[in-house]
Amino acid sequence: MAEGKGSRVGAGRHTVLGCAPLSNMYLQEWIPVSRVRTCGNFEHSDMSLWSFQSMKFLGALHKGRRMYASWGAVAPTDVIAYRWMARQMLDRGMTDIVVPPIWAWHSCGAPGRPPTRDTWCSLHPTRPADAQVLLELRVPCERALLSYYGIWNDLVFLRSPADLEANGVREVDAQRMFDVQLDSQPWDDENYFDVQASMPFVHFSWIRSISSVL
Repeated sequence: MAEGKGSRVGAGRHTVLGCAPLSNMYLQEWIPVSRVRTCGNFEHSDMSLWSFQSMKFLGALHKGRRMYASWGAVAPTDVIAYRWMARQMLDRGMTDIVVPPIWAWHSCGAPGRPPTRDTWCSLHPTRPADAQVLLELRVPCERALLSYYGIWNDLVFLRSPADLEANGVREVDAQRMFDVQLDSQPWDDENYFDVQASMPFVHFSWIRSISSVL
């Protein structure tokens, strides 16, 4: 259930995602939160994030209210990278157990811009989107760790598991990955500086809207 991120090949122009709203039965217990917290080097109210998830995940979330990802759902080749990010969340006090990150997007191509159908297709070119939804979430800042998508790929995700496990990531490089500066970064068509978020879990009350990926 941990939505992974692989190498994205030319996401292309951002198009409007088909946003046909689904049943509001999932939104009955939404509780807005307005507290202000410090997230990284800039101050935010609770963050707006977007996460691609399956209908199965959504159904389980509706039933259980809080969902953690399972290590059994992480591809064997991705475990070392995911454990590295899980440790980053643990070290920052976002969780007290080492759990796989649940992925979301913060900014795609511009500050606060949501992902599109192109985003999904570039991440999962062979996976059908008919059983997938896009969750718009309002997440407490202390439950989401922002990082640059392209730098994560270069320094962690696309490295061989053996190299990553043996050599880790230099502190100065990790700092560059997490030092998100939304107002000064060079946004480009290659999505290198898109901002992703990792979360230790998702709570049902964080959902603001549910949209189809089709």
